[in-house]
Amino acid sequence: MEELNQYIYNFANRLVNSFSSIVFVIILGNTLSQEEVGIYSLVLLASAYAISLLTLKINPSIIQRLNDTKNKNLLNQYFTAGLISTLAFSVLIVSIYYTFSNMIMDGFNLENKNFIYLASFLAFTLTIRGYVDHILMSLLQNKYLFFISSIAFVVNIISYFILANIYSSSIEVAIYSIYIANILYVVMGIFKIFQYYKFLIDKNILLCIKSIMTFSFIVYFVSLADFMNSNIALLIINQHLGKEDVAVYNYAIKIAMLFLIIGASISNVNYPKMTKLFSENKIDEISNLLTVTLKMNFYFILICSIIFLSISNEIIALILPPEYQSMVELLFIILPGIVLFSGFMAIKSLFNALNMPSVGLLIVWGSLILNVIFSLILVPKYGLYGGAVSTIISFLFNPLCIIFLIRIKTDFVIDFSFLYFIFPFYLISVYLVYQFQSEIGIKLVISMVFILFASLITNPIKIYRRYKK
Repeated sequence: MEELNQYIYNFANRLVNSFSSIVFVIILGNTLSQEEVGIYSLVLLASAYAISLLTLKINPSIIQRLNDTKNKNLLNQYFTAGLISTLAFSVLIVSIYYTFSNMIMDGFNLENKNFIYLASFLAFTLTIRGYVDHILMSLLQNKYLFFISSIAFVVNIISYFILANIYSSSIEVAIYSIYIANILYVVMGIFKIFQYYKFLIDKNILLCIKSIMTFSFIVYFVSLADFMNSNIALLIINQHLGKEDVAVYNYAIKIAMLFLIIGASISNVNYPKMTKLFSENKIDEISNLLTVTLKMNFYFILICSIIFLSISNEIIALILPPEYQSMVELLFIILPGIVLFSGFMAIKSLFNALNMPSVGLLIVWGSLILNVIFSLILVPKYGLYGGAVSTIISFLFNPLCIIFLIRIKTDFVIDFSFLYFIFPFYLISVYLVYQFQSEIGIKLVISMVFILFASLITNPIKIYRRYKK
């Protein structure tokens, strides 16, 4: 039961983080102009690129080291090494963005240098927040993570309205409110972490940093490609279309990415469990864990996505101004690829847990290359729809490679057969829902039929019993 609680709280934490981002950008969509929302999206994109390009991904390495270490003194050293490295990368981001602000401003098609400075400090706070987040996950403090994420979300919204009331709504006020939420999150997270670890610097600290960096160097290229795969179409759209189109596509991607929450939550809980099981050489338990979580993941993601698509017209009309309604068609294109990708996130961390991050490197870079090629070809010709098609092609490529590489690189026995039945039926259901967009009753009937079919194929009750056993 405790393990199930970890999945639930990790999912709840992910949901709060993604939901807060969506809610906040919806608030901005109703208080700022469409062009301003587009600029805000580019500031966030510039911040995200700073984190992806200028920081090695030490967080997975830290989790792997902390879960594989029993010595208390060494645990403190690894924690300290990770914190020092994170702070160093954060300072590096701010320094480079200040030094090359003109070049970066041109790259993101922004007309005000102040937006680059805002992006750099946002990246600074997000990098430290990410480290705190992963340390707490390694300690399986998912309930506490949910608690501080919820508080940070509320503070973000309240601080925005307070600052907007004082200075009037603007992009700067939106970013400042995110600063406040991130700083509060870090303070509350560090308070909890120091109950388990101490800040310890001694002669071995450089060796610990080197150990972390060696593993992180390969993971860096995997994470970089993963990030660019999700955002490259937006960058190309920014170069060929207007800020208004950037705002529409950004909303579509943000909403679609909500369906990564379940997969990411399961992956985050599975990863420390797998590293521990590998250290104990419990191969059969790992195979069972991956098979059960894969089926459980797909069952919930497919059901949630088909229900959402059935009422997407009504939801978008309710929460956003009419100029954003065109994103509904983009969602019908993007979501099938996102859903398949998210489903496999439950087992994606297997290669990192096996200390084989280079395998993941091949998958994500192949996917990214496809995305870049199709984006450059399709976006100039078909606009937002071209970006959506290039994104779905890259996301479909990823899980196909995972299936193939698991079979040739590992000895694990994972049952994928249920996908051969359930995913084609899902695509047919999505097509039918799209054809009856104006008929809410018919769309809901199609969704109910799919849910019944998915339940028969995956048998969620049997999955749950197997998981408990």
